[in-house]
Amino acid sequence: MKTLFSFLGLLFLKSIFAQIPQISYQDFGYEKQVSKVEIMLYDFKDKVVVDNQKEELIFNKEGNIASIKTTFFSNNSIVEEKYSYENNLLFNRKQFLNQQKEPVSTSLFGYNNQAKISEIQINEKEKKTICLFSYNDDNQINEVNKKFENSYQYEKFEYDENNQLWKKQLNYFEKDTVSFTSEDLIIENKLAADISSEKKYIKFYTYGENSNEISRLDIDKNKISNEFLNLCDLINDKNMSTSDFRKFILGIKDVKVITKETFLKNEFGDWLVNYYYDNLHSEITQYYFKKIIYADGTISGDSEFNIFKVNEVKSLAK
Repeated sequence: MKTLFSFLGLLFLKSIFAQIPQISYQDFGYEKQVSKVEIMLYDFKDKVVVDNQKEELIFNKEGNIASIKTTFFSNNSIVEEKYSYENNLLFNRKQFLNQQKEPVSTSLFGYNNQAKISEIQINEKEKKTICLFSYNDDNQINEVNKKFENSYQYEKFEYDENNQLWKKQLNYFEKDTVSFTSEDLIIENKLAADISSEKKYIKFYTYGENSNEISRLDIDKNKISNEFLNLCDLINDKNMSTSDFRKFILGIKDVKVITKETFLKNEFGDWLVNYYYDNLHSEITQYYFKKIIYADGTISGDSEFNIFKVNEVKSLAK
């Protein structure tokens, strides 16, 4: 089931694509500066609407994220993340559960002399994770090494002739033995496809004007690496955009769309309603309603469930 946001996903987007030491409104996909965003997730089960969770995002006056508070109505739990900055650089992130005074997780960010992230230390109770960043000659992230308690992983980044990130490779080690591998294909700073040693398929991520899809193509496990490499070469040779890639992937006969989300957007291109459904699990249908307060005081959208908006966004999905 899809959740609203995750810090790890956000960190990937921020550090790898933007490669800047702040987490700003732009890293959340907004072009116009925002001060607060409220998102309600509603489940639709047996023709009944059920409140699932609520997420509140607060941005500071510089436009950087200050806090993310998520309330889960199923068990009445609350997760809150608070972000602190020094000299406009992200200094630490603390995560709290159920409004407890002491954080359950603290992340400390270190920088090199060019103000680029060099190290992240993540402390969770008695566990510590250390992430070390290295850069290539073009000052782009080359490798991220993560050391856990009893394991470690290496992430390697590759760039095309235009110095745009286009591939990411990960190797995870346990007792100095590779136990998991994965590869990501990136187009226009968006994840386009991925594979892993645990999957028997290639997963695709496609993006349209008002809808996004996640699809997959089942392949013999022994052939996945070669097929993925062929796909990367094809994308590179044809210099495909995300639009080109979407047409190409959705035109393949055996590709199965497994999830789809359709959006209603405002005049700034920001989505206000998201209709999400899962083709593999027919019981999962969700609606996201968003209220945005921009930095200039303009308000767009509403987090309250609206059946008329539901009918409107569903009509776009047909």
